[in-house]
Amino acid sequence: RPVTRKPPSLGEMVQMRVILLAAVLSSASSFSVTGVAPRGPLSFPHSPAASPRLRQTPLLGSSSPETGNEDSAAAERRRLRTELDEALRGLERGFSASAEQRKAVEGVVSKLAAVSPVAAPARMLLKEDSAWTLLYSDAPDIVGNGNALPIAPRSGRIGQRFDAREATVTNIVEAIPPQAVADSLSQVASDSVEQRVVLRVEAKSDVTVSLSLLGLSVQPGKVLGVDVAWLPPLALQLPAPAPFGEFQILYYDGELRVVRTGQGYLGINSRDAE
Repeated sequence: RPVTRKPPSLGEMVQMRVILLAAVLSSASSFSVTGVAPRGPLSFPHSPAASPRLRQTPLLGSSSPETGNEDSAAAERRRLRTELDEALRGLERGFSASAEQRKAVEGVVSKLAAVSPVAAPARMLLKEDSAWTLLYSDAPDIVGNGNALPIAPRSGRIGQRFDAREATVTNIVEAIPPQAVADSLSQVASDSVEQRVVLRVEAKSDVTVSLSLLGLSVQPGKVLGVDVAWLPPLALQLPAPAPFGEFQILYYDGELRVVRTGQGYLGINSRDAE
C-alpha cells in the first residue's frame, strides 16, 4: 500500500515559520544593499550555486555593433563587461571567492568606473521602476558564511526592486535549507522563505543614494514540502523611517549596476528582463 504522509498541522506550520523567522531575521540588521523585490509574491529558482551571466545588451549612448558605428568608449565598456563576466565566473556571487579573485574583480570594477556612461546614475536609477539580481558581493553579512554551513539556511536568489512612485527599494534574500538537510530529507528540499527589507531611497547626490529603513517581513513559500504561501507574512513596520546608510554608484549603464556600500563593500547587480 502506498504510504500517505499526513500534512503538518497549522500549529506545526506556524512553529516552523517562527523558527525560520528567527534564522532569517538574525541578519536583517546588517543587510547590505547590494542585493530584491516587487510588490507581489516572487518565485525564485532554487539554484544558489548558479552564477548569473551578464546580459550583453546595447549600452547607453552606443549603437549596435552590427552597424559599425559604435564609439570607442562604448566598445571599451563592452570589452570590460566581458572581462567582468569572466572574473565573476565560478565565484557563486562571491560565496566562494578567494582574496585573489576579489582583488581581480576590484581591478575590473575600477576600470569600468572610469568609463561609466551616465553622469547622474543615482537620479536615473530612482526615476523608474526596475528589478535587479545580485551577481557578486563581498559583504560579510551576505557571503561571509560561504553558503555552506551544515545547519544554517543557504541563500537562494538575492535581488532588488526599485519603486519610483513610492521612492522605495525592497531587498530580498531567499533562504533555502542547507544542502545536507535537503539531500537527506526530501520533504524539505523545496522549502523556502523570503526575507524582505523595505527601504526609503533618496538621491543624496548624482552618484549617492541614501537609505532609510521602513520595515521588514518574512514570507514562507513552502514548509515541510507544503505550500504555505497563503499564510500572511510576518511583518514589522517601523513607526518612523530609520537611517540605514547609503551606497555610491560606481558604474551604471541601465543593464549593469556596480555600487559601493557605506561600509566599503562592493555589489554588482544585473537588471532583470521586464
